[in-house]
Amino acid sequence: GRTHINGHDCYQRGLLKTRLIQTCRSGKEAPPRTPAACGGSDLFSVLNPARKLSDTMSAPFTRARAALDAIHATDPHTVGNVPSELIYADRLESWLLRLVPNPSPALSLAARAQHLERWVIPRSDFPMDRAGYHAWRTSVHRRQGQRAEEILVGAGVDAEVAGRVRTLVSKLAKDADGQALEDAACLVFLEYELADFAVSHPDYTREKFMGIIQRTWRKMSPAAHALSGSIPLSAELASLVKEAVSGAGSTP
Repeated sequence: GRTHINGHDCYQRGLLKTRLIQTCRSGKEAPPRTPAACGGSDLFSVLNPARKLSDTMSAPFTRARAALDAIHATDPHTVGNVPSELIYADRLESWLLRLVPNPSPALSLAARAQHLERWVIPRSDFPMDRAGYHAWRTSVHRRQGQRAEEILVGAGVDAEVAGRVRTLVSKLAKDADGQALEDAACLVFLEYELADFAVSHPDYTREKFMGIIQRTWRKMSPAAHALSGSIPLSAELASLVKEAVSGAGSTP
């Protein structure tokens, strides 16, 4: 079944799962969060989100953040022993903080809630074609926005802020905050997901991969384009990205 967890319950679970978030892929309890703890820029990013978010911290904000992480911790998909959505939340938040060093509380929480319970709506529930993919994404975005608002209100976040988070997480904000979240998601894809995507689709032609990269590139702002140059890629992927981006009318 699809079980809903309210904000208060999530906060309580979040307190119990704090140690989990500090776990390396080996499954052993980790030392303080540093890049070296897990072999570089990965789950424990070069940025420390908690330090950067200190200015936005309040009791409701802290409860809401813990509530979101408690839900992420129930993701049945894991990398090592760490729930995939906790990893994704850390990665996206770290990129966001490079794009927007002092985000608003709403933008910070929206970044943390980007893939909230995404696993509840499987891709396989929709036709396996382009139209089905877009229908799935629309359904996922709508639901995760609704759930984010519910969790935040339950944690005591102001209704206006919670509503703004819903708009952002639902991908309905066509403004600077919405673009920052889009940029962060694209950068996460290029840094962490592109290589695995290539491996899992051996039937894709070079031209098809280039098209995917070009569509990603066109979603990104000039600031995100500039930051993408810091992403380490294999020689083969770097060549593919360079060629694709050149065809998109810009250079990384």
